[in-house]
Amino acid sequence: MIDADMVAARFEEAAKTEYDLYVHGVKPQEYGTNLPDMIKEFKDIYSRDEFIDKMDIVMRNMRRPSGREIDRMYQVWEWRTWLELNERQIVVWRSFKIRWKTICRRQRISRATAHRHWMGAMVKITHRLKNPQTGRDM
Repeated sequence: MIDADMVAARFEEAAKTEYDLYVHGVKPQEYGTNLPDMIKEFKDIYSRDEFIDKMDIVMRNMRRPSGREIDRMYQVWEWRTWLELNERQIVVWRSFKIRWKTICRRQRISRATAHRHWMGAMVKITHRLKNPQTGRDM
């Protein structure tokens, strides 16, 4: 059964896979790609203290993603195209475990509004996965 928690878990898995690929130096090969830009610097999404804490965790959990995980990441990247820009940013930041306070500051919205946008995005994706024939609109 597809629900918002499953969708959120898939986004977190995709974020971890994306970062693991970046750590291992896997980058798109010649001739360009239609893949979204990967986060270039881990420091770009975290404050200094968060960065130090996260790097400690990353160094303990380094591994190379499997082909199945990479395929699932590509599937989640497709789901991101179904969202509006502000929803997409919030969802991606949350999947990288960015604190709500940081997200609210970057988006210049309240915590409740940010959570509403995130939950709305999860529901939108869940609806689209359950009803693929409905197209873009709900």
